[in-house]
Amino acid sequence: MGVDASQPALQLAKGELHAFNDRIELVCRDMASFLRESRSRTFEAIVVSFSLHHLDTAQKREFLALCKNALSPTGQLIVVDVFRNKNQSREDYLDAYCEDMTQRWTTLTAEEAQLAIEHVRTHDLPETLEDFLQLAQQAGLSRGKEVLRQGFHVITTFGH
Repeated sequence: MGVDASQPALQLAKGELHAFNDRIELVCRDMASFLRESRSRTFEAIVVSFSLHHLDTAQKREFLALCKNALSPTGQLIVVDVFRNKNQSREDYLDAYCEDMTQRWTTLTAEEAQLAIEHVRTHDLPETLEDFLQLAQQAGLSRGKEVLRQGFHVITTFGH
C-alpha cells in the first residue's frame, strides 16, 4: 500500500514497482486523511519519509495519534525526516539547511537549486528531534531505535 498526495509521485512509483502490480495499491490522498478513512485497518509497518516536516505541530500530533491507532500490536512506525538541532530556531535551521543544500546539491541547475531552497524556506516546519519524540510519546508511541542520524536527517522507529 502506497499513499501520497502527489499523483505524479504515484505514477513514478507505479513505474518502478511494475513487477509487483498485482500486489500493490497506490492511493492519491494525504496521509492523515488516508489513516482517518482506514480506521478499521491495521498495519505492520507505516513508513513516512520526508513529509512530516511539512506539517505544523498540531498536525504532527494528530498524525502520530492516527499512526498509533493504525499500527498492529507489533507494528512499527518508521520515520525518515529532517529535524532541527536541539535549541535551534526554525530560522537558524532554514539558514543552515539551505547552506548545506547549496554546498552538497551540486548536480542541480541554478534554477532547480533556487526552487528547492524556496520550497524549504516556504514549507519546512521541522521540530527538534526532542520535541518530536515528546509528541510521539504523548500519542502513546514508544521509541524504538534511532537507525541513522546524519546532520539534520534522522531515521527512527516507534511502536506501541
